[in-house]
Amino acid sequence: MERFWEVDVDFVYLPALFESEAYGEVVEYHHPYVGGAWKELPLSAVYEAIGARFGVNGSANGLLVVESDRKALRGVFVPFVSEKALMEGVEGLVEKFGPKREDFLFYESNDPVVEGRLNRDIRFCIHCEAPTRYGSDMEAEVEELVRRLVERGSVKLIGRVIDELQRATSKVSRLFITNDYRIFLKDYGMKEVVMQPLAKCLFLLYLRHEEGIRFKQLSEYEDELLSIYREISLREKPDEVVESIQAMTNPLNNSVNEKCSRIRAAFLMLVAEELAVEYFITGRKGEVKRIRLDRGLVEFQ
Repeated sequence: MERFWEVDVDFVYLPALFESEAYGEVVEYHHPYVGGAWKELPLSAVYEAIGARFGVNGSANGLLVVESDRKALRGVFVPFVSEKALMEGVEGLVEKFGPKREDFLFYESNDPVVEGRLNRDIRFCIHCEAPTRYGSDMEAEVEELVRRLVERGSVKLIGRVIDELQRATSKVSRLFITNDYRIFLKDYGMKEVVMQPLAKCLFLLYLRHEEGIRFKQLSEYEDELLSIYREISLREKPDEVVESIQAMTNPLNNSVNEKCSRIRAAFLMLVAEELAVEYFITGRKGEVKRIRLDRGLVEFQ
């Protein structure tokens, strides 16, 4: 993989990627509604789905470059070769299958950044060596690859393919709140949303008031906030509790914005923003703030 990285190319070998714990965490973060069933998907189906996105014949032998959003190549997949052929190295593949256009299929890149020769009829023939190891000693390389793919966004392609093959639809989880006010994402493996009492107090207030509340009106809800706080916290210094609530409801104090940031961070620890945003306290400056989550998805024990 290092040979590819030297020329700014991420080489993705799906069998190794799918066995990577790091990639599993990425999938479950962005697609928690799928669960772990994606691990059982046959790789042939994943290859075929990726190829179909770019008009590639899944029965062909070749390399596929995808997600090229700038001049440098973004991701190189090896969807249509055997593991044995891969281990022979990419140069071996070129020699084995020949420099025919139908053998090496590349997507939207005309920048010769890859070490080797440029064939304008087939865009690129890559002469870098493929990984020579497959197994536990590749774990560090795969984790680094996952990190690079996440940074570049290329990993989203495989995530969308998994959604398609699982016939999954992006799903907002039900929120389950226990008698002692612990908060869980029920449809995402019962992940617990952990936040400090003041942030949780503010979150529960907005959850109760679906119509929303302007920050400048929060002082009108001090008694309700204090009641909620006493139920969820064992704090034994009432004067400090009152002082903290007053600071949070003071429009001249930044405390409420800090608590909103902590609520946001608590959900982003568990799921990606496109899902987590449903649980944030949001709204334009000076206007009503609210949690947009459908209250039909809120369950109390």
